[in-house]
Amino acid sequence: IALSRAQVKRWEAGLPVDFGNATFIPSANDPDARRASGFYSGLASFTQQLGGQTSLRAAYQGVATRRMSRDGPEGRYFEPLFPNAYSYDGRIDTAELRADVQAGAHHRLSAGYEFERERYDTLAADENPDPAQRTRALTRASQRSHALFVQNQMRGLGDRLLASVSGRWQTFRLRQPQFAGGPPAYADLRLEAPPNAYTGDAAVAYLMPRTGTKLRAHAGNGYRAPSLYERLGASFFFGFFSPYGDPRLRPERSLAFDGGLDQYLLASRLRLSATYFYTRLQEVITFDFSGAINPATDPYGRFGGYRNTGGGLARGIEASFEAAPAAGTRIHGSYTFTRTLNRVSTTADGTLRAFNIAEHMFTLMATRRLWRRFDVTFDLLAAGDYYFPMFTAAGSRAFRFSGPTRADLVFSYERPLADTGSLRLFTRVENLLDRNFYEAGFYTPGVWATAGIRLGF
Repeated sequence: IALSRAQVKRWEAGLPVDFGNATFIPSANDPDARRASGFYSGLASFTQQLGGQTSLRAAYQGVATRRMSRDGPEGRYFEPLFPNAYSYDGRIDTAELRADVQAGAHHRLSAGYEFERERYDTLAADENPDPAQRTRALTRASQRSHALFVQNQMRGLGDRLLASVSGRWQTFRLRQPQFAGGPPAYADLRLEAPPNAYTGDAAVAYLMPRTGTKLRAHAGNGYRAPSLYERLGASFFFGFFSPYGDPRLRPERSLAFDGGLDQYLLASRLRLSATYFYTRLQEVITFDFSGAINPATDPYGRFGGYRNTGGGLARGIEASFEAAPAAGTRIHGSYTFTRTLNRVSTTADGTLRAFNIAEHMFTLMATRRLWRRFDVTFDLLAAGDYYFPMFTAAGSRAFRFSGPTRADLVFSYERPLADTGSLRLFTRVENLLDRNFYEAGFYTPGVWATAGIRLGF
């Protein structure tokens, strides 16, 4: 049971508040605590067509993130004696070479190579008045991977049958991390590279033209190597480091299957779909403060942090429709029921339900072109209750929050530029209903808007 937005504002302002029967109270305002974050993402690609059957593609994508946390002695609870700061910097560079070949009338082959580099840097510093006790600690690590992939897309029976089979192999190379000034828990560590990844995927679809029915099925497996942050992460507070990364982490692995049908009606102006999905998480990486990590036996002295668990299950159904009732109008809606179950609880109260996943979710999107260059889109999301872990004096416990009911409205105007370019102006009004709800324990904003420009050429 959470406080209202008005109660939260009084609590943050330091005014008296009648908590009533509330079971969740947000943290009080900390005037000198700040967290700033930003990211950069860029993509460049080049495609060369060789005749009508073959194409070559080269692409590069870079993603860089930076997050800085600062705190000082002001505030109500657990404040440091002097200002300190901790930065988390990450970057992933990905380069790909790919070839696509149309092999006859029934096969399209794709093959390629991918190189990826991950870098992680953290810097912890404080303003201890004693220079001899002052902290300035750096952690730096990098990991590279090489991957080969191949895919065969097939069609037959007069294009009524479509099938795809793909495979991917990936190997990892890890450079030894560098430490300067702490944290001492990882100082003499020698990291091992994650094991090679072998993943595959298969999908098939069959269309029955007379009834307008499409049957489809898909199966595949997943693999995710632990990030450098999950293996080496630490917090810095009161001049002390608390490691929560585990250098021994194993990769995440999963198996997934889904199957369903699409029914086309009214000359394909209406599509009805139903899908059953099943995912088995064979092993996952979780952030655990339930007490399962014992500092007396953990090799890094942790009382909580990242660890491997036995995974879990997620399965459910999704029903959706897409309609074009009139020229310039499109409507799409869906309902999803998801049942989740973890094999091992990561909270002190033994909760097995997966976090941040609502059992019931409904979406509706309607787009209408009002004039030749102006259109408007209405987007609605309504979700049921969900669970989220919060740290308490008795360890992490699962808190149940009401799911959001949120509506957004987008206005867009597009103007052609010369023969090949276009200029699009748009405005997006979010949380149009001004509903109160929490995300990860934080109140979300009320009604707010963004505006932008997109140039195409």
